[in-house]
Amino acid sequence: MSLIFLASVIFLVVYVVNLQNSIVSSAALDSAKSYSDALKEFRTIYTSEVVARVNKHPDFKVSHDYLEHKFNIPLPATLSMALGSRISEQHTGTEVHLYSPYPFPWRVNTGLNDDFRRKAWQAVTEQKKTTYYEFTEYKGRAVLRFATADIMQQNCVNCHNNHLNTPRTGWKTGDVRGVLEIIHPINISESKTFDGVQGIIILASVIAGLGFMGLLFMVYRFNATTRYLEDCVQKRTQEIKKIEKSLAYSKKMSSIGEVSAGIAHEISQPIGAIKLSCETLNYAVEMGAKDNILRQTDRITKQVDRIDEIVKQLNINNRLGQFRLENLDSIVEKSLEGLQEQFEHAGVTISTNIQKPLPKVNCDREEIERVLTNLLMNSLHAVKNRQEKNIEVKISHSDEQFYIKIIDSGYGISENIVEKIFDPFFTTKVVGEGTGLGLSLSYSIIRNYGGELTVTSELGKGSQFTIALPICSESMEENISPDGLDEIDLS
Repeated sequence: MSLIFLASVIFLVVYVVNLQNSIVSSAALDSAKSYSDALKEFRTIYTSEVVARVNKHPDFKVSHDYLEHKFNIPLPATLSMALGSRISEQHTGTEVHLYSPYPFPWRVNTGLNDDFRRKAWQAVTEQKKTTYYEFTEYKGRAVLRFATADIMQQNCVNCHNNHLNTPRTGWKTGDVRGVLEIIHPINISESKTFDGVQGIIILASVIAGLGFMGLLFMVYRFNATTRYLEDCVQKRTQEIKKIEKSLAYSKKMSSIGEVSAGIAHEISQPIGAIKLSCETLNYAVEMGAKDNILRQTDRITKQVDRIDEIVKQLNINNRLGQFRLENLDSIVEKSLEGLQEQFEHAGVTISTNIQKPLPKVNCDREEIERVLTNLLMNSLHAVKNRQEKNIEVKISHSDEQFYIKIIDSGYGISENIVEKIFDPFFTTKVVGEGTGLGLSLSYSIIRNYGGELTVTSELGKGSQFTIALPICSESMEENISPDGLDEIDLS
């Protein structure tokens, strides 16, 4: 910012200096042109209004030596030069010259006797320019030499052609007979423009000072604002971390509460049944009803098996998997074979669509079979009461992932249920038909493999469960030990 401000100040100073030079040059040109135009106009009026009338009077004459004769008046050129001398006296340094390559004998210093006069004559005659000027040094000072063409007027042609001492004849109206030069010192124009430029410099200095102070203030405010925002961000970050910890703790406790409630709900039912069976059993013993005793012991056994199944399901995630390179299509085929009898009994039509050849997958075969079995059993329950009982298994793959899709023609799942379908202990089955852990554990298994388990469903048309699993890369194959245990850290 400081460098930009310094560059701006330097640019402003340079601009003001150039502006001053431009104003001085323009003022000098305007002043010299005004002098030249005034002298030309005076000479024209004097020639037409005075000399023309005097020439008609026999007692008056027009001559260059008018001071030596009582009734003579000066020639237009003589009077113009005298007026120029008077101007030079009143305006120090300003000079007026009238010169030509054809001067009359009595004219002094009126020839082309320096380089500028020769250039000016060439410019107005050969180049047909009306003006010619240079900013140069003259008599040790900076000046503007401004020259204009002196054109032969109709009233002057006769005198110049017929005068006894004329240096040239054959003049015509419009010929360039000489050059009128104004020598104007630059310091005169500088003095006229200094006050204005000085005001500009003062104003620019004030603006620059205010701008610098404003810049310092902006930098100060920016730094203060930055520090304030940094403090705010730090405080907000700490608050967010506290909130995140609180939310994580709340979520953890909520999950524990949900799981605990689910476990309590699932186990309380068989425990209640066991308690009731025990009371009935005591009564049967007292009454000696052997058949009733056997029925109650059978019910107790089933309820205990149910509790055992719940505990086993909860322990599945803690099992250390045996990872090997497996053919996914053989895992699918074995899962289907294990449920074939149930499918036939329910009248379900199973179809498969497998994109072969399939790359291998590094997995625990039992875990993937358990996931497929859970999904196939859910599809079986979904279609068993439908008129069309169709289940399709599709396996495809890309360069990086397997896709296993299990599509059924069941009733479909509503949106509010889809959101909860992978929650632990959530089930839509009647009491005793499921623990509500199948989909939750399947979801957890697939996530542990770095994959995804998703569901899409439409009421009245069916559902589709999709498993996405990463394909085993060549580097992963090299890390599989000969005895089948995966040496990759899966923690």
